[in-house]
Amino acid sequence: MAKAKKLPSGSWRVQLYIGRDSAGKRKYKSFTAATKKEAEYQASKYALKRGSANEFTITVGEAMHRYIALKTGVLSPSTIRSYHAIKNMFPKLESVNINNLTTAQVQLAVSELSVTYSPKTVRNAHGFLMSAVRMFAPDINFKVTLPTKKPAAIQIPTKEQLQTLLDAAADDSPLYTAILLAAGVGLRRSEIAALTWQDYNTNRKTLSVNKAMVKTVNHEWVIKTTKTSSSTRLLRLPDFICNHLDTLPKDNERIVPLAPFAITYYFTKLLNKLGFNFRFHDLRHFYASLLLALGVPDKYAMARMGHASNNMLKNVYQHIMVDKESEIDNAINQQLNTFFS
Repeated sequence: MAKAKKLPSGSWRVQLYIGRDSAGKRKYKSFTAATKKEAEYQASKYALKRGSANEFTITVGEAMHRYIALKTGVLSPSTIRSYHAIKNMFPKLESVNINNLTTAQVQLAVSELSVTYSPKTVRNAHGFLMSAVRMFAPDINFKVTLPTKKPAAIQIPTKEQLQTLLDAAADDSPLYTAILLAAGVGLRRSEIAALTWQDYNTNRKTLSVNKAMVKTVNHEWVIKTTKTSSSTRLLRLPDFICNHLDTLPKDNERIVPLAPFAITYYFTKLLNKLGFNFRFHDLRHFYASLLLALGVPDKYAMARMGHASNNMLKNVYQHIMVDKESEIDNAINQQLNTFFS
């Protein structure tokens, strides 16, 4: 319970936190009395009578809805779209008042989601739910058991598969260019779709990655800033990519005039024809594996890939590093065997 403070008039006042209003602003209720004990007693009596220290009461569904509305102006359109999808994953909780929400209810919801969705999706859904609830009831703190994270299963194309892909794709097609940019400089699909010719400097052989194409809640493709500040980067291109870009027509503002879904569509169609089984994003993994195989320092690899930390390199690509370590171990042992034989 909040403590009383003495006012200049000599009276005592307690400011009792009672939640947030519809705009997310903190609300307080004042209790003033002649003595400190009386002011604190009035505040305690009020809180006890209400059964909660939160006067602004809304349902979980309304909390999620308002949370999304308040975050729409500052978060990526794709993130907001994912929030709307997650909101519909908690139908049994939507009508529950946030002051009556219990650990058991949240745990049951998480357990039910875990039957259908991946651990990552469930953990993201729980994170969104609790962020929305705590925006209006910050004192809520549930200890919920979440599904264990599973290591990402990454399928990395071989050099032979990549060459087969390029041979099968017409070298003047947008898909060919998209494959080169993903495997040759590690660009994300959304970054490739947003590139314009102004981003390419043929004299300096550089490419400025500064935006991405994402889908909004209304399923419209829009151009926004990159995923994170680290994703905005200037890349020095290898000659083979510059040579390719220099031969392309400049009659379209964008270098690859395809929306992200179109890149995936044509890429999947080509994969099926060739009998390969991996994703377009795995071309980016191919590029990352090259950086690690070459022994590129983490800091530089992070800058090239557009990562904010080395967690992705250390965790997602750990199997690549193990393979490289095994290769180095074998080379060392071979040299030692030769020396001591």
